[in-house]
Amino acid sequence: MSHFTEGVLQAYLDDEVAADARAQVDARVGGCGACATRLQELRELNDTFSNAISAVDVPVLTAAAIAEVRTRAARQTWREKYAVSTRTLARAAMLVLGLTAVAVAAVPGSPINKWLQHTWQTLTQAEPAAPPEVAPAPQPAAPPTGMRLEAADGRIRIMLRSPAADTRIHVVLIDGNRALIETTGNAAAKRTSTGSGWLELTGTGAGDLRISLPREVPHATIEIDGRLYLTKEGDEVRYLGATADTSGAELIFKPAH
Repeated sequence: MSHFTEGVLQAYLDDEVAADARAQVDARVGGCGACATRLQELRELNDTFSNAISAVDVPVLTAAAIAEVRTRAARQTWREKYAVSTRTLARAAMLVLGLTAVAVAAVPGSPINKWLQHTWQTLTQAEPAAPPEVAPAPQPAAPPTGMRLEAADGRIRIMLRSPAADTRIHVVLIDGNRALIETTGNAAAKRTSTGSGWLELTGTGAGDLRISLPREVPHATIEIDGRLYLTKEGDEVRYLGATADTSGAELIFKPAH
């Protein structure tokens, strides 16, 4: 006697067969113990699967429920007993794996429960905001270093020896009777010599050299490597170099090399 396949029996349980086919299954199950047993096993599996889905809302699954899952999983060796449909195998695999995962995860304190909670929190938490970039604090400029020069017999003479090509020389007129020489950055001279009414700076580096000449002193000169660059007679200042910036209140130039 031929028997209904599990695919047909499962379709019967899912109400997916026509009325005449349902009548045939009812008649066969009533008179065939093997078909009746298969149908009952499938019905129990469906019930267990439904219970597993509803168990998601239950905070705790008992040890007995977990044992029932394991027993049914071990008992279902359909591939050896019957010609099993692909659909039935898929449902069985979903049942065993899904129910086991739900059962274990629902038990308080289980590692899977904690892992699921941690994973969910990691995926849903907001991305931490990047710390605002803090601009480095500007380094304060080194304060200028300077010296004063007294006039002698109404004259001031300032001499530069071997200055760097990038030395910027600023010349301004100020009130008073003494000259003020200030250096910023690397413009400080390697060697300084001074005497009555004169000052010599040797080896100034790249930077700014500011020379403030007093108006009250009648005569003042600035020389670079023995060449006269600037003369002051009273309030009149004459620049003798090749190029200079005279657009502002001060005269700015560089040594010619």
